[in-house]
Parts: sequence; C-alpha cells; structure tokens
Amino acid sequence: MAVEDLRANFGSFEGIRMRLGQTNDAVAHGLATVAAEGESEFFLGDDLLPFLTLAIGAALLFGTAAAFIRPPAERAEGALERPPVGRSVVQMAIGLIATVWALATLLS
Repeated sequence: MAVEDLRANFGSFEGIRMRLGQTNDAVAHGLATVAAEGESEFFLGDDLLPFLTLAIGAALLFGTAAAFIRPPAERAEGALERPPVGRSVVQMAIGLIATVWALATLLS
C-alpha cells in the first residue's frame, strides 16, 4: 500500500484505529507513522536480513566449531563421545558461507 493510499484512506491514527479495530493499536500506530512521515523505519534499517544472516551464520560456524574442538566434559546418557565429523564440517561450511555473504553484503 503506497503512502498516498494510507493518507487518502485512513488520514490519521484514529482513522486507522477505527478501520482496524481497537485490538491492533501497534499496527495502527505504525501505519499512521508511515502515512505521516512518508517512509517506514525498520529495526536496523534496510539491512535487517544481512544482519540476521550474519548472526545465524556466525553462530552456526563458531558453535559447531566449539563443540567439535572441545566437546562437553559431561555427556548425557547415550550421547556421542564426539560430534560426527562429516555433519560438523558441513554445518561449519554452511555457517562460513552465510557469514561471508552477510559481511560482503553489509560492507559493499
């Protein structure tokens, strides 16, 4: 929905609130802000997806590497002594690819 459509159809916070009902004040306020300012402001800007990819990729890479290099001292009953090598390498490779992609996107 374009900003002009928001202004024409709803007008203000109260107009949006009446259209959406009383239960959705946060959404109504967000739409009213977009209509008033003409732009939306997302958490972390337009780079939200690369930041999330960086976080998940780095966690996958470093978490798997830490578990592979130094497994827990106390194991649960029936747990493996060490994590499987093949699965750990694949997970670290996926984490590395995601991390490099996210860093390249954010730095370019």
